[in-house]
Amino acid sequence: MHMIMKTPSILAAIVLTLGTSLHAQVLNGTFDTDLTDWTALGDAGVRDAAAFLTTATSNFPPGDDGLVNFNYSGNDIVDSFTLETGMSVGAGTLDPDPLNGIFAFEGSFIQQNVFLDVGEFIQFDYNFFTNETSGADYAFILYDTTLTTIASVASAVNAGSYGYTSAVSSGLVAFYGAPVAAAGFYVVTIGIVDAGNDGLVSSALQLDNIVAIPEPTAASLALAGAAVLGLLRRRRSA
Repeated sequence: MHMIMKTPSILAAIVLTLGTSLHAQVLNGTFDTDLTDWTALGDAGVRDAAAFLTTATSNFPPGDDGLVNFNYSGNDIVDSFTLETGMSVGAGTLDPDPLNGIFAFEGSFIQQNVFLDVGEFIQFDYNFFTNETSGADYAFILYDTTLTTIASVASAVNAGSYGYTSAVSSGLVAFYGAPVAAAGFYVVTIGIVDAGNDGLVSSALQLDNIVAIPEPTAASLALAGAAVLGLLRRRRSA
């Protein structure tokens, strides 16, 4: 009887160890108060318990968007070369369509060094706001070798908020990054850039609940372990 009572706790420890030992947590991924544990560049701050990044200059007046300045943190945006240098990528990486003369020229980002095991990926909730109607502003994530677009002016098809005319959604929506092929530390960079020919109209990116999702194998193992524990408890009760 003594061994039967201890078995569930032992199995629980094994499942927990196997499922989470290599899994690192993103620090302060909920942005409840500030950007602690994140490196920020440009106009990046916390608004309504979420990270808020813009393409708006802090120089006002005249500022961006006519009589309204959409800069939130008071920190000025930086040029695309400074962004690319901070991301350790080559010059021109942020240009969305250089062959057709569409270049990135300013923006903001946040970044954090996160350990990801094989198959793990970054997930978060976001919204993208803009005052542009035909521009090329976009939000992105980089944590492997590929820059992935999160949202753009073209995807902002709903009514906006925070003073912006358009948004991707009426609320936050989920984004799922690509799983990594090799275990290691990755500098996770999430940002927004002003691109195209309309540099005087602003866009913004709202972020919340940024997490590193365990590889499917580890998650499945944890679920299987939970099922085993449930069965043992039922047998003990019987």
